[in-house]
Amino acid sequence: MAKVKNRQIVSKIAMRSIASRKSRNLIAVLAIALTALLFTSLFTIGGSIIQKMEESTMRQVGTSYHAGYKYLTWEQYEKLQKDPEVRDISYRIAVASAENPELLEVPTEIGYYEDKNEGHMPREKYEITASSLTLDALGIPCESGQKVTLSFTVRGKKYQQEFILSGWYEGDPIMAVQPLCVSREYAEEVAPMPSYSFQEGDGSTSDISGRLMAEFNFRNSFNVEGKMAQLTARLGFENVPDGVNWAYMSSSFDPQTAVGILILLAIIILSGYLIIYNFFYINVYGDIRFYGLLKTIGTTGRQLRRMVRRQAWLLSLTGIPLGLVLGWLAGRLLLPQIIKNLNLYDTVNYDASANPWIFAGAALFSLLTVYISCIRPCRIAARVSPVEAVRYTEGQEKSSVKHLKKQPAKKVTMRTFAVANMKRNRKRL
Repeated sequence: MAKVKNRQIVSKIAMRSIASRKSRNLIAVLAIALTALLFTSLFTIGGSIIQKMEESTMRQVGTSYHAGYKYLTWEQYEKLQKDPEVRDISYRIAVASAENPELLEVPTEIGYYEDKNEGHMPREKYEITASSLTLDALGIPCESGQKVTLSFTVRGKKYQQEFILSGWYEGDPIMAVQPLCVSREYAEEVAPMPSYSFQEGDGSTSDISGRLMAEFNFRNSFNVEGKMAQLTARLGFENVPDGVNWAYMSSSFDPQTAVGILILLAIIILSGYLIIYNFFYINVYGDIRFYGLLKTIGTTGRQLRRMVRRQAWLLSLTGIPLGLVLGWLAGRLLLPQIIKNLNLYDTVNYDASANPWIFAGAALFSLLTVYISCIRPCRIAARVSPVEAVRYTEGQEKSSVKHLKKQPAKKVTMRTFAVANMKRNRKRL
């Protein structure tokens, strides 16, 4: 059989068929939009909550790095720095914890921080950069040039040093410790790096001063714990204390969470399927004579399937974008209440995530639902017989003369008329 180029004709018929039934199309667009709305609101709320929980945990931990090692020597740090899997590596030199009585409720760690860039970083030996919470506790204005006196102990030796405030940054009240940055010159003077490794020492807290704390990222946050284990084995750091940032919820796979998400997705797909499928099913049976006439002039079943599916895609072009916008707005309205119920309102803001992957995922699942919903209506349209379609009257296949004779006469009312109309095709229900 010669292959005929008829895609344009099929598309044109599909377009004209849609244009001829604007009221039914509105229902289809709303059904598709409702499905997209459900997916988008779910992804918006779920994605936003995960993001907020990660941000809240990062603030408590005090870092956004994926992982880190503690108490390294310079040789170990340089070895770590050269590893091809390590990204954005940074270090800090621990000095001591501030012991001022005013800071008992605002724990403050003194050290040299390579990656701190808030305010004016210390350049001179006795300059510091401090948190606004630390300064408030000390009763010192957040102004450069202020004098700050700190008390601390390094390896059993007590210090009371006066510094000049070179800069300050807004402190985070949920952080466990407020960092206070001194110059590298001062850190190396009062807390020089020991000549022996931490593992060779007594392991006491007094031996932390002068040690390197390295923090870094991997290429992504998936399975951070597994990547950290591989890195430790690769570098031979089995005895080096390490840590994984537990803020990243994707660092470990939770089967229960995955099952819950799959169940929610299945429920939404089923709900969308029932709505969209019923619409296209009724549509196909409503146009059954039209499809039969097309078959009489040589239209194949494959072309009819393509025609029904093309109508679905065209309606999706309007319904899905509408659902994405409404779903994001619905998620944005519901998110504050859900955050309050999760007791996160003190640590996060209420801004809904507008990650492009949320809209891409919602659109993809909406299209999948539309495709699944069209499978049976496409088959019905493709298998229609031209003769039966022309003679088709909805509900006639269930009628019989014998059955009609047994039916007593009933008074025709609006109620009986509506019930009879629905009984003509029970699948409409």
